[in-house]
Amino acid sequence: MPTLKPTPAAQATPVATVTAPATATAPAHATTAATPVASAPVIAPTNKELTTQAIPPSEQDAVPAKQDLTTTQNLPAEGTPLTEGVIAPLTDNQVRQCEKFVQQPMGQKTLTLFTSTEVGQNFERVRTNPNLANFFYTEIAWILVFFVLQAWMLSFSQSWYRKTWTKTWTLLTFFFICVLTIPLIFFGRDYIDLLHQILSILRG
Repeated sequence: MPTLKPTPAAQATPVATVTAPATATAPAHATTAATPVASAPVIAPTNKELTTQAIPPSEQDAVPAKQDLTTTQNLPAEGTPLTEGVIAPLTDNQVRQCEKFVQQPMGQKTLTLFTSTEVGQNFERVRTNPNLANFFYTEIAWILVFFVLQAWMLSFSQSWYRKTWTKTWTLLTFFFICVLTIPLIFFGRDYIDLLHQILSILRG
């Protein structure tokens, strides 16, 4: 029995056809809606801008300025308690008393004493002396010793005459040591010059 052979046309290899998937294209309006848009920050106006906007330029000059409490027109009456930033002027009576004191010889000497350059320089040297603290400690110790010594000596005085005499010479000794002896020990020549200038001005 004869064998049948397939023809070349029957043996052709089938070809697979690959179809690419269709790409989905979003509409233009959908892309615009999905993208967030950054908005500019909102700045609130300041009080100054609000005030300027509320008052027209023609009426801004008519607004009264803030009152100055340091002027003499806004000072409280005499006897009123003072507050910070308020300067109390001298009354007419006080001004007359100051003028009367300056016209007197003692007032002129006092003014000369406080305005003297030499007195100020010597006082500054005494004030800046490194022994200033020791001077005050010594003065305080001497005051305590004086009161104890005076009380002890008065205990031996029976009559009023002896008590008066004891108080007199102990007080003179106390002031002599306080005013001359102790300052000379700690300040030396600077204190002598200062004391001499003060006495020369007061003596006139």
